[in-house]
Amino acid sequence: MPVRKVEVERFSLTTSRPFESVVCALKSSIGQLDLAAFASASKSSGTFAELEEVINRDVVLGVRSRCRRSKGNRTREAEDHEASDRQSSSHEGDGQACSGRGVNAPVTVLVDEPDDGVHSSYDRMISFLSLYENPDALKVARELDSKVERLLNNAAVE
Repeated sequence: MPVRKVEVERFSLTTSRPFESVVCALKSSIGQLDLAAFASASKSSGTFAELEEVINRDVVLGVRSRCRRSKGNRTREAEDHEASDRQSSSHEGDGQACSGRGVNAPVTVLVDEPDDGVHSSYDRMISFLSLYENPDALKVARELDSKVERLLNNAAVE
């Protein structure tokens, strides 16, 4: 398969709000899957829609912190949030039909603290999916971008 270059749009903002407050606001806005309810629903004879309802009830985006970063003499956590948003859509990727009911769109949000404030950055999903020129996939990407950017803006507000 040939290599393609993709131009990426990066959404970034800077705030004077403390690092810990930004990260805490992001984590509290995201939600967390009720694993007991998920396990019960996945073992039941219910429909896929009922299982999807359990997943979507509490989770806007799934999140996981992954790394630490050093700032001067202090070590600060650089929260590299890897999130997944599941949307119903069918689209094509690299010439192959992807006809599943759910699309897993992994998202990375970087929150770090250089000298000029706390930075939150997100690479827009629309950038990655635009080369497929699929209206359904692009609609999902725009919705996802909007959700993530709204979360970042809300976390940056003092």
